[in-house]
Amino acid sequence: MKSKSIRYVTGWSVRYLKQYRLDFLVLLLLTFLLIVLSLFQINTVQRFIDAVLGGNRSHITAAFLAFAAAALAMMLRNALFESFSGRLEAKALCSIRNRLLRHLLAVRMDQAESIPAGELLSRYDGDAARISGFFCSGPLHLLLNPLLSICGFLYLFQYSPRLSLGVFLPVPLFAVSLNALSARAGRIYENQRGIQTRYTQTACDIVQGAETIAANQMEGVMLQKMEGILKKLLQVRKRYTKNACLSLSLIMSVTYVPGIISLLFGGILALRGDISVSLLFAYSQLIGQINAPIVDLFSSLNDLREAEKSMRRLDDLFTLSPERTDGRAGIADSRFPVVCSRMCFSGILNRISFRVTSGECIGITGESGVGKTTLFRLICGLLEPTSGSLLLFGRDIREWKLSDLRRSIACVFQENQIFPGTVQENIRLSRPTASLSEIRQAARLAGLDPFIQQLPDRYDTLLSGEADEWSGGQYQRLNLARAFLQEARLYLFDEPSASLDPEMEKLLLDSILLLRQKGRTVLIVSHRPALLLACDKTFLLSRNGLKEIRRTQKEVTL
Repeated sequence: MKSKSIRYVTGWSVRYLKQYRLDFLVLLLLTFLLIVLSLFQINTVQRFIDAVLGGNRSHITAAFLAFAAAALAMMLRNALFESFSGRLEAKALCSIRNRLLRHLLAVRMDQAESIPAGELLSRYDGDAARISGFFCSGPLHLLLNPLLSICGFLYLFQYSPRLSLGVFLPVPLFAVSLNALSARAGRIYENQRGIQTRYTQTACDIVQGAETIAANQMEGVMLQKMEGILKKLLQVRKRYTKNACLSLSLIMSVTYVPGIISLLFGGILALRGDISVSLLFAYSQLIGQINAPIVDLFSSLNDLREAEKSMRRLDDLFTLSPERTDGRAGIADSRFPVVCSRMCFSGILNRISFRVTSGECIGITGESGVGKTTLFRLICGLLEPTSGSLLLFGRDIREWKLSDLRRSIACVFQENQIFPGTVQENIRLSRPTASLSEIRQAARLAGLDPFIQQLPDRYDTLLSGEADEWSGGQYQRLNLARAFLQEARLYLFDEPSASLDPEMEKLLLDSILLLRQKGRTVLIVSHRPALLLACDKTFLLSRNGLKEIRRTQKEVTL
């Protein structure tokens, strides 16, 4: 085991275990207590045998009672150890996942989107659980077991130096072999986690694209893909199991071989009168207790390597650059919410220039893939221009404190994002302090209130995001209600009527008119003529840039 790996895992362990040092210290004390009780039990057994051979009844009773008390104490100790180790594992798991989730929510959008959802899920779930499981026993074994093994050997050495040297002579050979198998197990585990991640990602893709798969008869292709991944996973699992069996065989050898040697060699010494029978019995029992830390140490080395692989996989996520939190707050110039000047972005948007006056309603149309949604993401601060300038409320996007900027912007993208919770909780996400009456008003603006009133629990109806009784248009209206509740200065609607019928589209137009009467500014991406004709200006976005469509030209184009 390389010292670099040990230092790396130690740093990770200290970072989390110091938060729960009380639980860890209790486990540390309980581990010491285990050794003390084990030695005490063996000592009482030796005294019991000596008392039986000597016919001393009072000593027999005292030794028996001492052994029974030690056994009860051992049962209590084991119960406490399981309780505290389970609690430590749960706390560590929650801490790791909470830290990871907080970091992912703060990561720059372009970096967050570079990692597939299945891979994120695999690391968030599997790797975090693997690390927290290691925290319960790994650090204890790695810290204490070398010390306990040395102390145990010295304790046995005082009984019989020759017997101790003979018994533990094979242990270093086992250690070298187990270390080699442990290193191989670490490499297999890393490969296994990679295949497991691909399996999780493919499963997520199948679930999310179930409708497309069924409609296009792609079931056979997807099944073949899954079967191919599962075959690879099975092959790796076979290799891992084979390696684990070899490791287990060596670990069992560490457990039994010293005991067999002690009986053979110790029996010879007892026949020669060098040691007593009771000492031989106590010695053989002590070997089992002393071997336990050695066996645990070897097992922990394998756990350490697997935990290291999981830690590095999570660190790959922790190294993703977070979104900047600096910048200035407050509106600099409310007259012009959006001013673009020769703005470019990553080969998608090319030298975009336009200005939006406060209270205007601006329509944007264009072919698919020309960057209409990207433009909205830039205005929201999710992305930054690669060149040119983007002024929002009189301040360059690069100078804004993004959290403050987004309080002034309400955006509804094409994806209808619903979160687990009630209807009112989903709408209230944009303004947590909103009252139920304000939520209902926002729902009315979105044309959703009549439908909600028909639900069994109305605004307290639970949503999962997959309910069959909700149509795409109703989900879209819920997202619109969330935006209306925000009371922002600037509203961005990306294809807001894509899933709406003409009646609901008219209601949306009335709601947008109401926003304008309140002095709000509205930008709409749409291909629907009714929405674009209601805008003050309409721009056509293409790969060559942005140009305004004049009124008569707009009517002809639409």
